[in-house]
Amino acid sequence: MKYKGILVLALSIVLLFSCKDKSKAIPHGKSDSENPSAVEKKAANQGKREWLNFDIDVNNIKENIDSFTSSYSSRGGSIFDETDLKEDDYIGLYYLVVNSEDNIPDVVVGKMIIYNSEKPWVFENRTDNFLEISLWKKGITLFDGSIEVEANKNALIELLGDEYSIIGNNNDIIVYKGKRLIGFFKIESGKITYIKIGRYVDGTDYNIIIDKMNEY
Repeated sequence: MKYKGILVLALSIVLLFSCKDKSKAIPHGKSDSENPSAVEKKAANQGKREWLNFDIDVNNIKENIDSFTSSYSSRGGSIFDETDLKEDDYIGLYYLVVNSEDNIPDVVVGKMIIYNSEKPWVFENRTDNFLEISLWKKGITLFDGSIEVEANKNALIELLGDEYSIIGNNNDIIVYKGKRLIGFFKIESGKITYIKIGRYVDGTDYNIIIDKMNEY
């Protein structure tokens, strides 16, 4: 009987500690592995962020505007990463024009800077290469249609995850640095009011770019 009592006591102690260990292993709330929609959303956002690891598809932007104006821009001494440019490449500028949702024609929503060597340089060229895009009105979407001017700040933050920083005199600029491009998003009253994304020289002073976020 004495040994039986000791055995029962020992089993009770083992069960007690076993229960405690299991209670520690239970996470507070559902983990991502138990919430497939959260995993899918996180993966989808990660995929969209990859967009800043590569040059923007200039032709895709062209296909989503209604008209344009263009001009040449000078080379050298700029903030752009021109390491891929060849000697005979030139830099061009498109002003991006769309018809608004209110059927207002010819609204200039932004501009895009490209480089090319093909001559003559015409809009129909499929060989333009990306340097920078600036958007200040609604009409062109980025990140596979997720983000545009007037989009909610929270949607942008959810997309960028934890990999962004906040700068500016009023802490109103969200910056995200990809492997290839850097994106600047100006926020006012909880909404995006200006977007600038480009291929910039490493070490470029962000304030130089922010100062240009008043250009139209």
